[in-house]
Amino acid sequence: MVSVNPQTAEANPKRFGGAGNSSRPATVIAVLRVPEWVKNAFVIAPLIFSGQLLKATALWNTILACAALCMASSGVYIFNDLVDMAKDREHPLKRMRPLASGAISPTVAGVMSGCLVLLAYAVFLPARPPRGVWVLLTAFLLLNAAYSLYLKQQVIIDVLTIAVGYVLRVLIGGAAIGVQVTHWLLLCTFLLATFLGFSKRRHELTLLGPEATRHRPVLHFYSEDFLDRVSLLTLAMTLTCYILYTISPETIARFGTAALVYSSLIVMFGLFRYLFLIHVKKMGSPVELFYYDRQIVLSVIVWTLYVIGVVYVWPAIARLVP
Repeated sequence: MVSVNPQTAEANPKRFGGAGNSSRPATVIAVLRVPEWVKNAFVIAPLIFSGQLLKATALWNTILACAALCMASSGVYIFNDLVDMAKDREHPLKRMRPLASGAISPTVAGVMSGCLVLLAYAVFLPARPPRGVWVLLTAFLLLNAAYSLYLKQQVIIDVLTIAVGYVLRVLIGGAAIGVQVTHWLLLCTFLLATFLGFSKRRHELTLLGPEATRHRPVLHFYSEDFLDRVSLLTLAMTLTCYILYTISPETIARFGTAALVYSSLIVMFGLFRYLFLIHVKKMGSPVELFYYDRQIVLSVIVWTLYVIGVVYVWPAIARLVP
């Protein structure tokens, strides 16, 4: 069941990026957008699918990669809030953000953003990662800066840019542990992020109504009909791509079983559930739903446990059976 009313975070904007009259720690958490850090969980995917989850060095490097991305993401969020501060003050929800509400000054926010970016690089220093990690992290920061300054105003490109950001997260996770990420994982990540992005644009268009283009100009070029069509198309592509991955000969050979295909049922439920929440319950962004909807959370947990079982437990059992 849905654990909150149909507006989820809209009913309580302080929970997701709003500061209001909160205490200083809550204001810092809001400006850093700590709940958004869950997006960086994509960095864990290469660790799980490469079979290195139980290796201490690989696990530690993945944790460092996740921490670096959290710092980088927060630095980017603050930079984006600085760029959009004037528009956010007129937004029904974003006006509660620390910068828009005046809880934090632009000067302090700018210093915080720069320090977080430097900290993102510093986090990796103990691991002495390959040069590719630094390149990918820099690409992640530059892409997000370009998005904040220009790309978010370009129809379709705005969503595809966000999707590329998720792909970079996965690539950073792979580079941190020295494995080459498969094209299947990159494609599934890109398609999933594209689906989520277009669905979120659809929610924004519905939520803001006639004021939509005033708060996010790119929404002027979108329509609910177009977003419904492209969301269904990318949903179908995402599910198809994942199923093809699970039944590909290379996947079956790597894990020694075809059992991974059954995880597609969990993926299908999660995608359909998200579509239901967006269209029927009029709920919000993927991050908000991850925290508020029990069925979404349960599907992610069950899928993760099932994949770990296929990748790690099944091979162990197969070795014991003559």
